[in-house]
Amino acid sequence: MSAHAGLRTSVLRNRCPHCGHATDRVTAVDAGRGPEGGDLSICVACGEWAVFADDLTLRKPTGDEFIAIGKDALCRRARAAWVKAFEPPPTPPASPGPGT
Repeated sequence: MSAHAGLRTSVLRNRCPHCGHATDRVTAVDAGRGPEGGDLSICVACGEWAVFADDLTLRKPTGDEFIAIGKDALCRRARAAWVKAFEPPPTPPASPGPGT
């Protein structure tokens, strides 16, 4: 476990329920505790939200949870930060071929 600027990182092996990406750690914004059942996680590979179950495995959010995530300002900022850091830039349109 390490802490830096209010962040706490712990070893916790898991798999994203959306893309299957294997993780081996989790960083909590609240340095005072690790993840608990009901806490949210964002996958570094696909950017989708997951919810920690009581046994700390990850599951997909329910419909109601997904709506609440979309309405939460902190969640929207976290997702925007993921997009800025990890989403590949758009592919430029193909140029017309010769003779067109």
